[in-house]
Amino acid sequence: MTSGTAFDKILDKEYHYFLHLKRLYLLQTKVLESCDGRPIRNDLIYHQLLFSSLDGLILRLDNFHERLIGFLNTLKNDHLDRFKRNNKNGLAVAPEAIHSFDNSDPKEQIGLARILSKEHYDHFDKVYDRLFPGVKVRNEGRPNHSDFDTIIQNLRNTFKPIRAHRDTVVAHWDKEQEPATIADLKNAVQHIELLLKDLFFTSKLGSLGFELGGVAASVSRTSKELAELIMGSHRVRKAKVEDMDTIYLMGFDVWSDNQNENDYLTGCRSSKKYAAGTWYVLEDGDGKPVSALITYELAPINGKLVIGIGSIATVPELRRKGHAGHLLWDTARLFFERNGTDVFFLHADISPAYYEKLGFVRLPDKYQLRTGSIVMVKCLRDNLAQLLADPEFQAPEYF
Repeated sequence: MTSGTAFDKILDKEYHYFLHLKRLYLLQTKVLESCDGRPIRNDLIYHQLLFSSLDGLILRLDNFHERLIGFLNTLKNDHLDRFKRNNKNGLAVAPEAIHSFDNSDPKEQIGLARILSKEHYDHFDKVYDRLFPGVKVRNEGRPNHSDFDTIIQNLRNTFKPIRAHRDTVVAHWDKEQEPATIADLKNAVQHIELLLKDLFFTSKLGSLGFELGGVAASVSRTSKELAELIMGSHRVRKAKVEDMDTIYLMGFDVWSDNQNENDYLTGCRSSKKYAAGTWYVLEDGDGKPVSALITYELAPINGKLVIGIGSIATVPELRRKGHAGHLLWDTARLFFERNGTDVFFLHADISPAYYEKLGFVRLPDKYQLRTGSIVMVKCLRDNLAQLLADPEFQAPEYF
């Protein structure tokens, strides 16, 4: 049997550990909020960092909920008397504790003390009935084993999607389970927080308060810093006229074919191929283009809107920082959000492995158009097999 002092220490320990988990939850969900709908830079490194830490939080919450169930079973077996309904003496407000104006009538202090005491009693009853509804139904003075069994079962029900996520995404035990959502995570955190508050209040006649004001402010600042680290301060936009020479020169070292810079720029400026498409750039925090690509609206395939992508290039000194991947990802998202375009083609002049990391798939050999350039496709909603179901399908020749 756990002593009363040990009980208090355990409850305090669980509360403080939960505060730590709640800080992590607030931090990670705020980072996700900041990243909402935006690509994560540097290929998959930051993506894996963010979501592996989120999975780690889910594992720790799941472990904590099991630990909490063990604690609830201890309460059920050893500490039912700590939750007697008539334990209200500590809630009474003494008249001398009322700070009133000088020379005020002592009767007023007594009256105010009674009012405040009643408010405390009413709040206690509200919390008690929420935690132990069966006690009121049975008109008894304390909870029994079945009341704690109900609390435990309700907690398990809230944590079902969390446990399923653990088994599916983290441990890979059960592929049939659905991954948890942020809403599931929020429900789990809120359930534990309310349960700990109620246990603390009804057993110790006090309130934990869960003072998170300063913590929340700190979390908000940290989440912005992490979001900036994960996404960078870059954003995608349509290219402007004044951007074009900068865009053309991004590929000068690869596509100039031994021309000097002036001749190369002249050819780019007069190119019908370049004029026929729409250019997009990834700009830095100062509005300067760091990466660029051109898009072409192609004929629909099987009724699906199609975009062709080409001339993907980055300022030479800024390469290998994930800018091209950021640009590709965000450009596809812009088209999808604008008109539902979900099929994107590109001609890879570099290793296809780079684009495969961004969700592009190499078309089978019979659809390839030329040597030295591999046609690849990215389908946001349908798989490649569905796209190629049409026997008349051909890779689009647009570049």
